[in-house]
Amino acid sequence: MAQALQGIAQPLLGIEQPGTCRCAPISIANTRDALTDHLADNPSLRSVLEASVETAYRRARRDAALETGLSENTFPTACPWTFSQMMDEGFWAEPDILGRLLE
Repeated sequence: MAQALQGIAQPLLGIEQPGTCRCAPISIANTRDALTDHLADNPSLRSVLEASVETAYRRARRDAALETGLSENTFPTACPWTFSQMMDEGFWAEPDILGRLLE
């Protein structure tokens, strides 16, 4: 589950921006669907959801730093989105999320 959450968090950190690669929105949509199905099949996982988001975000933050060449400290230490936001089909981080994170 943490790997799937990472698949959502990393593009939201600005690694893949909408319009630059069609694969990011498709990847996020597919990951959201997979997580929804997985949670429906395993409702007990909701009890470890917060820890899974923390783990996934920590990995996404590391990967974002490696892919952008920026220091890992550039990105917030805690995930700036709730699980509900990341799972909302209408949610995509603001196009300049990286710029805001650097402020």
